Amino acid sequence: MRQKAWTIVLAAVWMVGVLWRSEFAALRAQSLGTEYQLPVAVSVLNSAASEFAPAWNAAEKRLYFTSTRSGKARFYVAAYQGKGSFGKPTVAEELNFFDQQSYLTFATPRRAYFSAFWFTDRQPYLNIFEVQKHNGRWGKPRQVEFLKARAFTSHATTARNGKVMVFASDRPGGQGGIDLWITRQAENGVWEAPRPLTELNSPANEITPFLLAEDTLIFASNGFGGQGGYDLFLAVFFEGHWLPPVPLTTLNSAYDESDCIVLPDRSILFASNRPGGKGGLDFYIARPVVHPPPAPPLHCSVRFVPEAVTLERVRKIEVQPLLPYLFFPKNSDTLPAQWYRLLLPEQAHQFDTAALSISVDTVYANVLNIIGLRLQRYPDATLTIAGYTSQDETNWERLARQRAEAVARYFQEVWHIDPDRLVIRAGRTPPNPSNPAHPEGREENRRVELFSSHPAVLAPLWLERRQYRLQPEQVVAQFAAQPLHWLRSWQFQLRFAQGNAFYTTSGTALPSQLTVSLKPWIDSLKNVASCVGELVIVDTLGRQEQCQQSLPIALMEVTYQEHTQADAYQYSLILFDYDQAALSKQHRKQLEQIAVQIPPNAKVIVRGYTDVLGSEQYNYQLALQRAQAVARYLRMLLPAAEIYVEPVGEYTLVSNQTPYGRFYSRTVQILVETPSEQRKEGR
Repeated sequence: MRQKAWTIVLAAVWMVGVLWRSEFAALRAQSLGTEYQLPVAVSVLNSAASEFAPAWNAAEKRLYFTSTRSGKARFYVAAYQGKGSFGKPTVAEELNFFDQQSYLTFATPRRAYFSAFWFTDRQPYLNIFEVQKHNGRWGKPRQVEFLKARAFTSHATTARNGKVMVFASDRPGGQGGIDLWITRQAENGVWEAPRPLTELNSPANEITPFLLAEDTLIFASNGFGGQGGYDLFLAVFFEGHWLPPVPLTTLNSAYDESDCIVLPDRSILFASNRPGGKGGLDFYIARPVVHPPPAPPLHCSVRFVPEAVTLERVRKIEVQPLLPYLFFPKNSDTLPAQWYRLLLPEQAHQFDTAALSISVDTVYANVLNIIGLRLQRYPDATLTIAGYTSQDETNWERLARQRAEAVARYFQEVWHIDPDRLVIRAGRTPPNPSNPAHPEGREENRRVELFSSHPAVLAPLWLERRQYRLQPEQVVAQFAAQPLHWLRSWQFQLRFAQGNAFYTTSGTALPSQLTVSLKPWIDSLKNVASCVGELVIVDTLGRQEQCQQSLPIALMEVTYQEHTQADAYQYSLILFDYDQAALSKQHRKQLEQIAVQIPPNAKVIVRGYTDVLGSEQYNYQLALQRAQAVARYLRMLLPAAEIYVEPVGEYTLVSNQTPYGRFYSRTVQILVETPSEQRKEGR
């Protein structure tokens, strides 16, 4: 028998007509033309004691097994180096929980089963325990309750999905001796009651099952005949039942063979007490010899949709009006540092409005510094500083004046403004007070109001930012490869034409296309003329093929109006006093300045807002009235423009927890969209 050519282990099974089951058909396809070499002893794993129960940990890519070399059954672990070679085994300390344990199997990378003794009042029984890994460490094992029995219960094996288990037991209900039992896990996670595998059991013993696939089982038996002792058998589940087991004659001998597993490279590892080992049960391995069929040419391609992207360089301009109100805590004349950025004199010369971010909080925090800088630029301008109090504050004349003087001192000491240019006034309450019936209203009335003889001092702040915009922001990479069913892995990269990869992904099954967002890398793309998509595929023979496709990046200067070069403006009109919607003289002047910047054919959206005080319905009507007042004046100034009114009502544009936030919420925003008139390519 041993002089004949070694045929593949599964050849006998192919003759019973089970080749077209999904899992097994895949195994057959992988095994065509394969022969197994003679089994050889794995000396590095064996000892004078017994080695058995191998278990492959796919996550760690290591072999675990049981050995009695220390006098007790303990778990050991060894690295598999491929081609039948193993590293030196060491004790698997993290999995040795009891004095005696055996038959470890990994259901998932974080769940394992093993056999250990359950000590009852009469005698110990070998039963199955479960252990789970948490935060990289194996936890405390617990007995599997639904398998618990006062009988031998061991040799658990699970399918790849972890939801089918086969084990060996001599519990009542079998054919006699030790039999194979099966259980499945339902969708709700509950395991069904175990039942015997009647077609595979005999009156003798069936032990050490190994689920090669959900429908393919290898086990050892001394009840189906064979070459002697325990022999290895293979059985396949087909059309609702298990077919008769077939002996693996190429592995069996006149001695005992059991404890079989198939390693990732399709080598077969099993235990036997045949001559040639070191003593007891020893490990033997049979390696496959692969004769691959003629390999078709390997080919791949990648293309982008769209074939190029455009990077538009535009300017964003936002106009933030200044709120010339400075608020104070109750009965205090100290400017609160949590609301205002207060500079030291030596810091003032470094202040630059161009460095400010486009946000209400940032602009308002620097309102004193913006006004101070403008007072330096316009030496003929005077500033009136009027202090006021709320109705619940005492000594109002003194407190109101002290608040105005505190603001004046800041301009004098930090910005070196001549005191003669600063006019101080004091009053009981502001000319247009907020409602004192609300605590928020009283808080808003504790303020200083600023007025200037020069309109530029309190004029809105024009903030400009250069921005880049991708058209489109994402591309679709379309892939093709031949022969597709030979592919083992793929990797796709996007890299700069003259640089490193900035996007990488990989997998096993090649998708037909992949959507990639370029937005995260917009800052880098503005400095390159193109990027390159590179697809690398590897087939089951280890062959590699590479293909590339360029993705041009066209930089465009987007020009809308010669005097602005901007695609959008956003203006805000604040200083609508509490509960007011009428346009003031200052509002009209500001709208006239804005109208000069708006192209005649622009689309203008006017949105009205309020703070959160009052009812939602009342606030909506107030927001509508404010927006309508602004729209009427703009229509008079821009008769050809498309002007739309959108009342928003109460909306948290700025936090309403501060008095300045509520004033900024009493606003009308003007959004201007201008049509594109010119696009100029550049780089």
